[in-house]
Amino acid sequence: MRSTIPATLVALGCLAIHAFGCAGGTDETTSAGQGGSAGAGAAGGAGGAGGGGGQGGAGGAMCTPTDELCDGVDNDCDEQVDEDCPCIDGQTQSCYSGDPTTEGVGPCTPGQQTCDEKGAWGPCIGQVVPKSQESCNGIDDDCNGEIDDMGLTACGVGACRVEVVTCENGQLSTCTPLPPSLEVCDGVDNDCDQLTDEVFPDAGKTCSTGLAGVCAAGKFACDASGAKTCVPDVTPVPETCNGADDDCDGTVDEDIPGTGGQCGTGMLGVCAAGAIQCNGTTIDCFPITPLSPEACNGLDDDCDGEVDENNPGAGVACQTGLSGVCATGKTKCESGTLSCLADASDTPEICNGLDENCDGVIDDGNPGGGAACGCGGTTVCEGGGLVCQGNATLFLDEDFADAPGWTLGSEWEVKAAVASGTCTNLSGTHSDPATDTSPTDDNKVAGVIVGGCSTSSQSATLHGYYYLTSPPFDASAAPGVHLQFQRWLNSDITPYMNNVIEVFNGTSWVQVWQSGSSSFASSSWTKVTYDLSQYKNANMRIRWGFNIGSSLVYPMGSWNIDDVVVSTTPCP
Repeated sequence: MRSTIPATLVALGCLAIHAFGCAGGTDETTSAGQGGSAGAGAAGGAGGAGGGGGQGGAGGAMCTPTDELCDGVDNDCDEQVDEDCPCIDGQTQSCYSGDPTTEGVGPCTPGQQTCDEKGAWGPCIGQVVPKSQESCNGIDDDCNGEIDDMGLTACGVGACRVEVVTCENGQLSTCTPLPPSLEVCDGVDNDCDQLTDEVFPDAGKTCSTGLAGVCAAGKFACDASGAKTCVPDVTPVPETCNGADDDCDGTVDEDIPGTGGQCGTGMLGVCAAGAIQCNGTTIDCFPITPLSPEACNGLDDDCDGEVDENNPGAGVACQTGLSGVCATGKTKCESGTLSCLADASDTPEICNGLDENCDGVIDDGNPGGGAACGCGGTTVCEGGGLVCQGNATLFLDEDFADAPGWTLGSEWEVKAAVASGTCTNLSGTHSDPATDTSPTDDNKVAGVIVGGCSTSSQSATLHGYYYLTSPPFDASAAPGVHLQFQRWLNSDITPYMNNVIEVFNGTSWVQVWQSGSSSFASSSWTKVTYDLSQYKNANMRIRWGFNIGSSLVYPMGSWNIDDVVVSTTPCP
């Protein structure tokens, strides 16, 4: 007959086992299957007891995890005891925080640490570590194996200076300076006043012996009589190859055995021939003529196998001995000699103030001259430029490239000519000119709204005369005064628009021409001439003007003016 164990007793047994930290080999059971294994372990072999093991699984769930305390128990229920603990509560060990080489030396001894309940080592109790400074006490305070090693103590100066061991037998030593003595000339502060040989002030100072080479420098020596002598720092020795005058005869590295013979250097050019010489450090075959920058001399100065390469000495300014633009030149190396090559070759003469043909005469033959110019004149080369010489005197000669001194009234402009499209007038439609008279590079003219219709004629705004006025000129002594200019005029008739030319006679403005009842519709430039001789004066001026006299005026371009000339006679 099988015996049975009540389930209540089985459960109580498992609780007891859990309380002591074991439930089927672990502190806790997290599944029913694990509980069954615990029951199997508790049964004595009866099949009924195995069934009681299932109840044991329920008991395993009672393990509540806490922080691991390093106390021999699996507090965090992870089936590991005291994991990650540096030590176990109550455990002890030796400790020492000083230099490891000082442990056990002199008074330095280790202490002891105890592990606390959290698994951490406590403070090091009872250790003795080295002191930072040795004291005079008969103890090896810094634990270096030496007792009272405090070095030496010095006192006194000069010949009175004394050094004693700082600490002996645990007691500080007394340092007593030696007594001073009478100062003598021996390089020592005999009287201990921090001055050496003060009764002989020149002793030890640098001096010149008057000898050559290494014997030249010396120092003053003194004696009891006060006399001073400059004693060489070194004495003469046989000459060696060292770049110094060892035998103090005034010559460096002379007569050194093995030197002076001829030899071949194996180099090129002037460096090929050599002699056995001392170069200050070494005895060897050195070039008799040392390497140097290449010069224009037919030799290979830089010892590279090429003679006068890269045109040495060339490019320096020089004088050729010729005239004009051929006078200056640059040096050039040719056949081992520097020659002066002219910067420029002779060319036909031009009018520029230079002697291009290098004959010693500037601008000879009137280069560029002889052309017609001005009012019946011809061009002449003077002062390096072409000037116009003729019978007529010019008072004004304006092409309106810049028009200095001219005064521009309302709607007047000086600018590059441009066609205006069209402005309607009595004879049809005509625009302003597209180019000036010449035409010149600047293409400038003077006009009323250049490239457009008169603003006031378009708006039918009535106004008096708007003028373009020349700068003043003195024609008081002129035999005659003649005005010439190129005209391009588009105008309505009076009273709608009137265009005038006026001259200042010295006291008032006088009208010399008006468009009046004639309309104008220019399609090309027209040259016009006026004799103003009767109005000549010292403050003569000329002006061109236009007005709007009726609101029924047609939109018109009015004046365009170019190449104004005022001269004593009319120009052809």
